[in-house]
Amino acid sequence: MTSIPSPERKEAVNAGAMAARDGVHRSENPHPVDSETWSNWMDGFDHQTAWLQNGRGVYDPFAANVSSPLEGSLPAD
Repeated sequence: MTSIPSPERKEAVNAGAMAARDGVHRSENPHPVDSETWSNWMDGFDHQTAWLQNGRGVYDPFAANVSSPLEGSLPAD
């Protein structure tokens, strides 16, 4: 089953990812700590950070071909 994220979730996740790309500190999340928007922003920020650390570029969880941040970055066994 595929769930369709709300436009608000997409906006918050993408904003968090953009903040990570722009070098914003994680503690600068502009949303109230007890809100779902805060959590969504952090999801985008943390995922983008992992992608950057693994040389993956822009994180877009809503793209059709999204993959793991580690996929392709580890040597094959």
